[in-house]
Amino acid sequence: MKHILINATQQEEIRVAMVNDNYLVDFQMESRYNEDNKSNIYIGIIENIAHALNAAFVDYGKDKRGFIPLDDIRRIYPNEKVRPHQKLVIQIQKDERGTKGAYLTTNIGLPGKYLVFMPISNNKIGISRKIQGEERSRLKEITEQLDVPEGSGLIVRTSCIDRNLDILKNDLTYLKNLWSTIQEQIEATNRPKLIFKESNVVIRALRDYLQDDIDAVLVDNKQTFHEARHFVKSTMPHYVDKIKLYEDNEGIFTVYKIEEQIESAFKREVALKSGGAIVIDHTEAMTTIDINSKHSHQGRNIEDTALKTNLEAGYEIIRQIKIRDIGGLIVIDFIDMQDGNHNRKVQQLIRDLSKDDRARIQISNISPFGLMEISRQRLGTSLAESSHTTCPRCNGQGYIRDLESLAISILRVVAQKATARDEEVIRVEAPIEVASFILNDLRDNLLQIENLNDVKVIIVPVLKLQSPDYTISTSLLNDSANLGQEMASSSPSTQKKEELSSSKINGPIRPRNKKARTQHGRNGKIIGLDRIRANEKESFFTKMVRYFSSANDE
Repeated sequence: MKHILINATQQEEIRVAMVNDNYLVDFQMESRYNEDNKSNIYIGIIENIAHALNAAFVDYGKDKRGFIPLDDIRRIYPNEKVRPHQKLVIQIQKDERGTKGAYLTTNIGLPGKYLVFMPISNNKIGISRKIQGEERSRLKEITEQLDVPEGSGLIVRTSCIDRNLDILKNDLTYLKNLWSTIQEQIEATNRPKLIFKESNVVIRALRDYLQDDIDAVLVDNKQTFHEARHFVKSTMPHYVDKIKLYEDNEGIFTVYKIEEQIESAFKREVALKSGGAIVIDHTEAMTTIDINSKHSHQGRNIEDTALKTNLEAGYEIIRQIKIRDIGGLIVIDFIDMQDGNHNRKVQQLIRDLSKDDRARIQISNISPFGLMEISRQRLGTSLAESSHTTCPRCNGQGYIRDLESLAISILRVVAQKATARDEEVIRVEAPIEVASFILNDLRDNLLQIENLNDVKVIIVPVLKLQSPDYTISTSLLNDSANLGQEMASSSPSTQKKEELSSSKINGPIRPRNKKARTQHGRNGKIIGLDRIRANEKESFFTKMVRYFSSANDE
């Protein structure tokens, strides 16, 4: 049995699952803290034109400027010269990702259950590529009977299969009324502004997935239940009885045994029943999926095991791609198979499983190196983008420099600083384990730097620092006139941090200039030695020295 399960008990994060006999088929999630702006419609103002890119940057009310090709603007506004400060009605085609601004279009599309209405599309009528044969011809005849406004266009969705003219008329009427409301907003403002927000995840799921083969839609929140029922009653009244309120105390996802399946979508490695696994990694350019046989021994020989593991992995890969909504370029590294028929069998499986994917998808053959390339349309913000954040320690690399390598690299920087000027004090702030390694295992190297360059190196272990972060600051030796004050300010009882040196420092240490020269490691903060000392508390002895010094001056 097929169900749509809507978990809205936590309004901060609403989850929608498509389930077939307790098997998770698709999954969508919307968080209050991660706004998805795709398909929103805005008033935009052209801020500047980049002729070298054949594009314009548009202010549409967000911090980052949106990007739109000039050809896109000219197609909708053919009689107007594209210029700065020009007003546009734009829709977000691709939302902001990382440092990239949103990709915009003037070709507005309003999706309904059966049709996508394009109010300024120059009379273009299109039918989904997934509809073929006699059904395609039948739907083409029906669309010719629809009252489509002059200059507008339509796209017939796959949900139109076996639908009659009246159902399509009702859907078009709903979309035309929606566009009339949007037009009123457009005429009322000339500044960057949001004028239409795409429906929430519940309405989108009902619009895209509720069909004849769905047995029931179960909602575990009364308010969300009434919203869902109202939407279905106004757009798909023949499905309204399928919307049901789930009132059991036990969680809806727990009852249908999909909570653990959902958690697998947040993991890097997903286990297969045979003992193998697939490993999913995201990079800036692509998503890579590796198949490991691990403990899988389900075949009679190596070739048979490779085939069966690849076929099993194929099912899970396509499911994970849909659940995680992975878009862009995807590269799958299958276990090598020598038999060409086995390769073709895996290729056909991937193509068959991808037929019911709502996203546009292109699939290559398996290369001689065992790689398959998939290009998949981005339907929205992926699960990883909406629920993950870059690790602040490794900056998303997945690994950091080891202790020994980091300590040696710090000494190299210290050596460079030591040879740059005469009579310097070099202060290194590093994580405790790194500082300890330098002072113990690399002590001879540190002494050699000090002796060869006549410098003093102070190693400061800092509890708050984590590898690979560190800070290096330098200062010049000062005149001996301030010896008493320096000794007082650097006494152990008044220091906030314990300073460890490889050799005893003779003489006072103070910055000659107001600003100390500094250098910092990766992720490190720039901290001058004068700023560090400014934060130290003044001891009783220091106050006495300052008092008698001022008395002598008088």
